[in-house]
Amino acid sequence: MDSIVKRITRAVARISDYGGYVAALAVFLILVLVCTEVFLRTFLRSSTLIADEMSGYLNAVVLFLGLAYTLKEGGFIRVELVYVRLRGSLGLAVKWLITLSSLAYVGIVIVYMWKHIAYSYAFNVTSTDVTETPLYIPQFLMWMGAVILGLQLLVYVLNRMRNLP
Repeated sequence: MDSIVKRITRAVARISDYGGYVAALAVFLILVLVCTEVFLRTFLRSSTLIADEMSGYLNAVVLFLGLAYTLKEGGFIRVELVYVRLRGSLGLAVKWLITLSSLAYVGIVIVYMWKHIAYSYAFNVTSTDVTETPLYIPQFLMWMGAVILGLQLLVYVLNRMRNLP
């Protein structure tokens, strides 16, 4: 059982890392888009017409694909003020409650995001901007990030269960 959990943990860690790499690439692309737009507007009195829209989509990619990597690396902000006051079994119970609630919440988000993607795809919902981007594309990337976060939370729970007395 331990070896299975370790293999799952490694696989999910790899997937989370890839999500983090894509999020980092998206940050770089935002930088390029914004700099290009500023240059064009300042010196050529022109515009890409898509920088704001694409930057918005890329911001969503940064957020959603970066979540699992952030969890894996322990980068989420914890309210230490609460944790230091809750010791022993009460502190442990609160940590489990928060973790399991997070897992349930992410599971619900995944289901409803998928329904939203299916709706956008079925009815060919597009952006109102120049590109008329099919919205299921950025929505799908957000959903992938939520799924990876759910997997990372599940691995977190599995690893904590191994250490229970």
